[in-house]
Order: sequence, then structure tokens, then C-alpha cells
Amino acid sequence: MSLVWKPKTVCYELEIEKRKAARKDVKKDDYHPLKLITVKEGSVIKISNTTKKNPLKTNTSKVNSNVDFVDPLSAFTATSNPLSDPLSVPPPKSKEEKVTRNPLEKEVETTNNEAEDEKKSNDWTVYKMKILNKFTTDEKLSISMTSLAKGDSIKEGQNRNYATSVSDKMKTRLGQLDDFEEGGFHEMQNLTQQEFINRIQELKQMLKEAWDSSQKVKALKISIQCAKLLNDTSVMQFYPSKFVLIADVLDSFGSLVFQRILTKCEPMKPGQVDPKKVTLSAREICINWLLKIASIRELLPRLCIEAATIRCNEFIRPGDWNCVLLRLTNMARGIGNPLVAVFIRAYLCRVGMLHMPSFRGHLKYNFYDYLSSFQQIRRDSVHNMMAAQKISLDTYLSYHKPAVDWILSCLAKDAHEETLTEVIEKCKRCENSLLLINCCLTSFRSEYVATRALSICRQICSYEETVLHKLMALEALGKSTVNGEPPEADRLPLLNEVWKLLVKVKNPEHFLSCASPWMEYAAKYFSKREVNTVLGEVIKHMTPDRAFERLYPELHSVMGKVLDRMPSVAQVFYMDKFLPYIDMFQHEERKAEICLQVGQFFVK
Repeated sequence: MSLVWKPKTVCYELEIEKRKAARKDVKKDDYHPLKLITVKEGSVIKISNTTKKNPLKTNTSKVNSNVDFVDPLSAFTATSNPLSDPLSVPPPKSKEEKVTRNPLEKEVETTNNEAEDEKKSNDWTVYKMKILNKFTTDEKLSISMTSLAKGDSIKEGQNRNYATSVSDKMKTRLGQLDDFEEGGFHEMQNLTQQEFINRIQELKQMLKEAWDSSQKVKALKISIQCAKLLNDTSVMQFYPSKFVLIADVLDSFGSLVFQRILTKCEPMKPGQVDPKKVTLSAREICINWLLKIASIRELLPRLCIEAATIRCNEFIRPGDWNCVLLRLTNMARGIGNPLVAVFIRAYLCRVGMLHMPSFRGHLKYNFYDYLSSFQQIRRDSVHNMMAAQKISLDTYLSYHKPAVDWILSCLAKDAHEETLTEVIEKCKRCENSLLLINCCLTSFRSEYVATRALSICRQICSYEETVLHKLMALEALGKSTVNGEPPEADRLPLLNEVWKLLVKVKNPEHFLSCASPWMEYAAKYFSKREVNTVLGEVIKHMTPDRAFERLYPELHSVMGKVLDRMPSVAQVFYMDKFLPYIDMFQHEERKAEICLQVGQFFVK
């Protein structure tokens, strides 16, 4: 039976009328973003000579009273920097804006908010210090910067009394950012790691000094300059450390902008912003900053700075925060370099969890977008970068790990157990999935991992990837099973599965690193017979080439964990492998330390 397609009759005139938005007449005094801005001739703002002497003093010149509409970007153009202080004087507050609150309730609420912010700050500080200590380099670094003076200077022949057209004034201000973006570059080469860190700290200090001296545009330019540095992956080994350093600069800028707007909304405090009571001055300053950021041409700096200042949306559209985060998440898909993109996604997760912990929709999107971008790693451009820096694919992926760890730690926070199952199933479909599974095991709660430890272990052992990646994943699994409670029926099969792989490992360092949590696991859940067997395997792997002499600290740590889990002293001395294990400490000082540890266990 054949189908006959018939065209539908459409009246396009009626369709157009239906789709038209409802029209509304705008009165003379009403605000509308599309309303024509008119300024009568002769309404030129004069600059007082006192502004040159004291740049911090606000000019109080008045705009001509005949102006029909005052553009928030054109108010107070007579300041030393026309973009620095669009509105300085807030309107007087009415009696209706004054709210009576219980001072005790207010104090408790403020204390809880501060405690929560401090906890989040501590998490980021620990994460940052781990990265700075691990990802170091001896290679020379470089910084490409744009001259900051170019955008601030007045071009030759430009009149100090700006054109009477407000649109021309707006073009002049936005042109300052264009001058910065199109200005000449100067590059600082052959910097050591410490010199690079010092330079970033100098830029951060310059940003604060520019802000304090009312040079708001210069502060924005410094932030753009720092964000652009994230495009440089010429030394990938140092890139994670570069990211956390620049993230601090962006956070500092975002905090300055937020506090600037908040001062116009006194007595409001952070976490207590009521959009209905935000003053007109604060609202216009906020819109002004959002427009400045939207005028940044390049994707990466615009995305980073908008993410850093995302909290400013609290003053104008608090209900749209989730939409802004999702939009920024989608924008990150336009970043072509996989290494840069994953750290930008980590930064989006950070600002989201810091300012909007209740909204979690963007977290899965960021992680799943990263999984989708895994195919980009096979591109010639990425392989050419790895070849130029003489690094393998495994090493390159290890530079992704800090960002993936942070994304998953945000996703795993207060997550349901089914989320772990869903994430692991997604990771199975990707290449190099052991790296992703390893990050999952270290991020999610130990209880969730322990309940399905046996199936995860069998899955890890079934992969055809290198033994080193398997050992790293099994080490993370071992730590989770020690902290969690695997099902009793799975405990012995789990230990047997792990030990089948461990006994084949020849490298003593890799063996001991992976065996350490599983020795503690055996001491926690089994009798002295299983612990004795494990100790014997350790001795067997440490004896060739006297490898134990290189691993005294690790062997000492392992024995401490085993003793902490043993129920009694008698069971320790019944094990025939215990004394041979102690005999491996042949250095006098090391042997004294291990004997002291055993003596303390005996006293307890």
C-alpha cells in the first residue's frame, strides 16, 4: 500500500500574527533595554581638576537634567577610569526596605554560612596543595602578556570631553577592552617554576591594587590576561599547578566584584541577599559588569571570568543560576584542547558547589561531556603535542586525573548509591577506563564501593591494559574495602582475586604499594593464618636484590597498619613470618623504630 503525501495549506499571515510577542507601550519614565537613548546637545560632563590629584575621590558632576534616560554605563563618566565606577551613590533607602530581624537568629545563620564556606575553602586548599607538590617541572616556562597600559591610555587627539552621544561613550569604553585584546604582546621566557609562581602572585597583587585605586577595567584586563594563560599547554607536566594558581586569581576577581555590589545593598550580607530588596544602584552595577564580561571576544577568558563572577547573578536573577551554569557547561564544549577543557570543567564544578551546592545538574553533564571528549585524545594534534614533549599516553592521561578527581568528588558528595553504578557503567564504554574507574573509587563513599567490591575487582582484572593501571585501581579498591564493610560472603573470594594478580608482579615498589591496603584488609577481616600468608608473600618479593633497603618507610607503615588491626599480642607472635619480617630492618636506626612500634603495641 503506497502513501500519498499531500501538502498542508498554511496561511503565513496568520502564523506570523500568532507568533508575534504581545506589545506593550513604554511610558516616558519606564525602563526598557530597547528604549532609545537620547542626549541633548551641549550636555557635556566636565572633569574636575581635583580628580587628577586624588584618583580615589569620586567626581560629583551632575548629568544634564534634561536627559530623558540615564544609561547605567554612562553615569559618572568623569571618573579617572570611565568603566571603573558606573554608579557610586546608591539611592536613599525607603522605610519599606528596612527589615526587623532577630539578632540571635541572624548571628546563628551567619555563623553556619561562614562555617560551611570555611569547610569548602579547606577542601580546595588541600586539593591545591596536593597538586602544587606533585606536578612540578624543571623545564623553562613562559608567560605571554598584553601591555596593560595600552587600554588605559587616551589615544592621541582624543578629546577628554567625550562625545555627546551616549552610544559613542559606550563604544569608547568597550574599545578599551578591544585595545587590550588587539594590543601588542610581550613574552617572558625561560622562567623557572618558582619565577612563574612569583609572577602569577604579582599579577594577583596588581589586580587588588588596581581595584583599590578604582581602576576596575585594569583589574578586569589582568583577569583576562591570566585566563588566557590557560591556553598554553607547552609544558603539560606543570599544567595542573598552573591551573590552581590562575584559579586563585579568578576567584579573587570574582570576590572583589561581588563585594563591590554587596556594599551597595547594606545591611545585606553574603548568603542573605534578597533580590526584592536589592537597590537600583546595585542592580545597575551588576548588569554593567555582566555586559563588560559578555564583551570579551575569546571563549576561554569569557567563560572563566563569567564563572568566577557567577555569584553576581544573585542580585538580579537568583532563580537562573542553574541555567547560567548549564550554559557555561555547554560553552566548555567549544574548547578544543582536551587537557584545557577538563580543567575548565573542574573549575565550573568548583564554583557551582561553592556558591550553589543544592544544584547538581551540571555535575553529571560536565563528567559525561568529558567522557564524550575522550575520542579527541586520538587526534593527530594531541599526539603531536605528546611527541613534542616526549610523553606517553598514560602519562598524558595522568595530567587529566586531578581535574577528573575534583569533578567526581563534587558529583559523589551526598550522592545516591545508584549514582556510582551509573558512573561506572558509563566509564566501561570508554577507552582507558581504568583511569576513570580509579577516580571513581577514590571519590565515592567507601560503603558504596565495598558493597560491590568483588564485581569491581573482577572487572578490573579482566581489562587488557597494563598491570600498573590495574595495581593502581586495586590499591584504591583496597582502601575503600578497609574503610567500608564488604559482604561477608565476598571477603575471602575478593582477597583471592586480588592476590592472584599481586603474586605475578615483579617490581617490588609496585607490589608493596598495592599490597599495603590489602594486608590491612586481611588483618581486619581474617585470622592470623591469612595474615601470616600475606606477610610471607611480602618477604618473598622484598628479598631479591635486597629491595627492602629501599622501602623501609613503606614496610614500617605496613606493619603499623597490621598491628592496629590485630586483636591480641598472642596472635602476632604465633605467626612464623612475623620475626623474618622484622629481620628485614637491618639498619640499626630503622630496626630500633620498628621494635619500638612493636613494644607500644605490646603495652596497649
